[in-house]
Amino acid sequence: MTAPDKNEHLDRHHTDAPAEGETEGWVPHDTGLHSQGWTRFEHTANGIESALTLFVPAADPVIFNDAFSLLVNCASQAEIDRYWEALRANGGKPQACGWIIDRYGVRWQISAAALGDMMKDPDRTKARRVAEEMLRQVKIDLARLEAAYRGG
Repeated sequence: MTAPDKNEHLDRHHTDAPAEGETEGWVPHDTGLHSQGWTRFEHTANGIESALTLFVPAADPVIFNDAFSLLVNCASQAEIDRYWEALRANGGKPQACGWIIDRYGVRWQISAAALGDMMKDPDRTKARRVAEEMLRQVKIDLARLEAAYRGG
């Protein structure tokens, strides 16, 4: 995967399942997951390693849906563009309101950090204008959100 910058990359995507007859102790027995395998995504950003491990039936593919998404709050339009284009260039499918589905089916919300503050404004008229503008967008356009916030 092409990362938004040189300090970020998907390290590994791998799966595993217990060998026949070796399910005891695979994961804690009381979870009910003892006969399931797993899929793991390992990621590094700015030297910080993270991982997502999903336990799924060994014979089933990992299927993501809108119930799980990763939120990236960006400080600028340039940062929004960088993440968006990196995901899109690697098979991403743009959705509404800053959401994009990557080639693995993971849902990402590429958003502006300022959006949360604008939506929480005690002036509900400003917040409503921002919400209405955001709902018209596919990729987040920070300048248009800010204009809606100001009433323009």
